[in-house]
Amino acid sequence: MSAHEDKIKRAHALAGGGSLSNSRSFEASRAGYSYNSTKAHDIQERMSESVSDNGHSSSCNHSSLLVSNYEYNFRISSSKRYDLLQGIKKLPGMKEYQVSKCMNFFPVNGKREIELVKKHDQQLAFKNLKYCSSIWLCPVCSSRIASERRRELASAVEKSGAYTALITFTLAHSKRDNLKDLLEALRSAVNKVKAGRWYEGFLEKHEIIASASSLEFTHGEKGWHPHIHWLIFLNKRPDSEAIKSELSVRFSAFLEKSGYYASSFHGIDVRATRKDVSGYISKWNVIHELSNVQAKRARGSSLTSWQLAQLAVSGDKQAQALWLEYARATYRKKALTWSRGARDLLGLDEEKDDDEIIQEEEREADEHIVSFEPVEWYFILDNGLIGEIHHQARIGGAQAVNEFMIRIRGKPLKEFLNNAQNFTKESEVR
Repeated sequence: MSAHEDKIKRAHALAGGGSLSNSRSFEASRAGYSYNSTKAHDIQERMSESVSDNGHSSSCNHSSLLVSNYEYNFRISSSKRYDLLQGIKKLPGMKEYQVSKCMNFFPVNGKREIELVKKHDQQLAFKNLKYCSSIWLCPVCSSRIASERRRELASAVEKSGAYTALITFTLAHSKRDNLKDLLEALRSAVNKVKAGRWYEGFLEKHEIIASASSLEFTHGEKGWHPHIHWLIFLNKRPDSEAIKSELSVRFSAFLEKSGYYASSFHGIDVRATRKDVSGYISKWNVIHELSNVQAKRARGSSLTSWQLAQLAVSGDKQAQALWLEYARATYRKKALTWSRGARDLLGLDEEKDDDEIIQEEEREADEHIVSFEPVEWYFILDNGLIGEIHHQARIGGAQAVNEFMIRIRGKPLKEFLNNAQNFTKESEVR
C-alpha cells in the first residue's frame, strides 16, 4: 500500500460512518465518564480505559477530550462538525482566520446565556454566540450557509422552468503546483472565456439566460485539483457537444497563455440531464458526512478538504501544511456567484451575504432544549465538549445533556456555578 493510499484509508477511518440506535449510542457515550472528575485529562483517561475494556480502539488524537475513536465513528455528522471545528481552531496558522474565534464570544449587546435549540428542520443549533461565517474553513458555518445556498439553487431551477446544464472547468496539475497559483490561473481563464463579444454571441446562440458558478477542491496523488462548476439556465434544450467544443477551444487558449494546460477531453465537462443538475444542487457544499466536501465523496485517490482537516487535526504534518495552503488560497473567495440579473430573472430574493444568513438563523423561533451560563460555556469550550453536548442532546434531549454535565462536573449546575463564583471572589481577595 502506497503512502497516499494509506492516507486515504486513515481519512475515511477518521470520518467514520453510520449511526447507532438512540439507546445503544446513549449507553456507549455513558460508558467511560466519571461522575466525580472535572479535569479533562482524568475524563479522557477513564474514557480510554472504558473503551479498551470493551474491546474497541483507544482514544484518537482529536480536539474533543472526551471522544474515543469508537464513539467518534458512530457520531452523526452534525455532532462531528463541532468536534472538527474545535480541532481546526488549534491547527498551525489558524489564528490568522476568523474560524479560530468561532463560537468563542457573545454578540455585542446579546444575551449572556447560550441556548441549545431545535430548529424548524429538526437540526440542533447553539444560539447567542458569534459565528465566523467561514464557508471554507468552518464545518459548522459551512453547513448552515450552504444549506441556504442549496435552497436557493433548487428554487431557481424549480421556479424558472428553464432548461439547465452543468459545466465543469478544470486544468492539468502536478504535485509541484501550489493551490493559489492553480486557482488564479483557472479563474482567470474562465473569466476571460465569459467576456467580450464572443461570449455575448455564445449566450445568444445557446439561449443562456442566467448562470451560477461555484468552486470545489480536492487533493490527490498529483496534487491539488481545483474545479469551477458553472450551472447555466437556457430557454432551449442544451446541445452538450456544441457547448463543450466551443468552450474548450477558448478555455484552453487562455490557459496556455498563463502557462497552464487543459486537454480538450478533460478540461471541460458538460452534463445536461436533469439527474446531473439535481444531484449537484441537492449535494452542493452540504456536509452530510465529514468525508464529503460540498457533499461529494472524493473520487478515486483524492482527499476532500474536510478529509485533509481531519488528518491535520489527528496530527498529520503534511495534511496540516496542505490545510494552511488551502486556507490562504480560499481567503475571501466566494463559494457561489450568480450572473448579473440572474436572481431577479429566476425569481429569487435579494442575495444575503454569509454573515446575514447566520444572523437570520439566530432570529428564528426555535424549540428550547437547554441553556448554559457563560462560566459553564467557557468550561465546555476549554475542554472541547461542544460536539459531545450536541451529541447528547440528539440522543437524549435536555435530560441527557444535564446528566452528562453532572457526570463531568460532579455537581448540579447551580452548585457548580456558585462554587465558580465563590472561587473568583476568593481569588480577588487574595
